Amino acid sequence: MNHRSPNDEEPVASAIPLTNRDRSTMKLAVKLFARAKDLAGAGQVTIELPEPATVGGVRAALTKAYPALGPIASRLLIAVGTDYASDNQPLTADSDVACFPPVSGG
Repeated sequence: MNHRSPNDEEPVASAIPLTNRDRSTMKLAVKLFARAKDLAGAGQVTIELPEPATVGGVRAALTKAYPALGPIASRLLIAVGTDYASDNQPLTADSDVACFPPVSGG
């Protein structure tokens, strides 16, 4: 269980290799649900992405920053706003991004 006070800043995970740190980057808050939340240990994470950012970049950054997400990362359903998005969907720093693991059953 994570015991952070409301004033604690959320850690920022960076997917930017040290050799590319001179490129423009942006921070993006990503909401995680169900198994993705459990594996990452948080319901929301902040990641740093190179610009221009895409949904595919979110997937890669999450996998790098939270290796436990690796087994499900390629199957995560990623929504931008109210719609599921493809990996080539562009993002801005104020995009509302949420990740849902695949579901099964009926």
